[in-house]
Amino acid sequence: LKATAEGLDGYRLDLASRAMYDFVWREYCDWYLELAKIVLAGGDAKAADAARHTLVRVLEAVLRALHPIMPFITEALWRRTAPLAGTGGESVMIASWPQADAFPEDREAEAEIEWLQGFVLGIRQIRGELDLPPGRRLEVLAQGGRQDDHERMESLSGLLNPMAGMDKLTLLAADAEAPPAASALHGELRLLTPLAGVIDPAAESTRLGKLRAQAEKALQAAEKKLANPQFLDKAPPDVVQGVHDRREELKRDLQSLREQLERLKNLGS
Repeated sequence: LKATAEGLDGYRLDLASRAMYDFVWREYCDWYLELAKIVLAGGDAKAADAARHTLVRVLEAVLRALHPIMPFITEALWRRTAPLAGTGGESVMIASWPQADAFPEDREAEAEIEWLQGFVLGIRQIRGELDLPPGRRLEVLAQGGRQDDHERMESLSGLLNPMAGMDKLTLLAADAEAPPAASALHGELRLLTPLAGVIDPAAESTRLGKLRAQAEKALQAAEKKLANPQFLDKAPPDVVQGVHDRREELKRDLQSLREQLERLKNLGS
């Protein structure tokens, strides 16, 4: 709300709309709404009522903040949403501007959600590396980490399992030998998805081999460009920088592909 107000005060509608877009799409919809669905489907009536109240209260404030940018649709939606949020009025046009102070920060809750997001994104990274569909339920092992990581795994399990698409989450001892697995780091916590039974090693090896060949070819092309003095002298600096960045990205991709292929070899043996 502060960033949106600053954008409007400075006649920077682009900054105001970007601030609202980022919040509504990346926080409210991507995360809170998905987490709220889990709470609403659970058996805790008090928690469900609190989730509904937060959803509606935040949406009502968002509609007021968006009204200068999207006047007609926010008017129609606000008239239906405001009574549910316990507010009202003749029109959103004359409703008071939403104040950030009405939504005080909760640093502890923010830290919990940021930790949960990092965990879920780690599992999604593994899914992407293994080309697994979102609906595929996974067994996940966690190793290392701090005591607060282990406590959050326990306290947030009701949200972690559905958000990350896990069937089972097991904490491994720090000195235990992990099975061949795809992995991601979440702070000091290592997240592992055992490969056995999840993928066909031969088919996955073929797929990764093709991706490695494509990445190697693209890397050669990028390095050839960067070794060409005419390209370096005549191309705009941002274009040259783009090729540099692409080269580094391809190097990281190749390293990841090599690690995945090595894990498959271990699985086969």
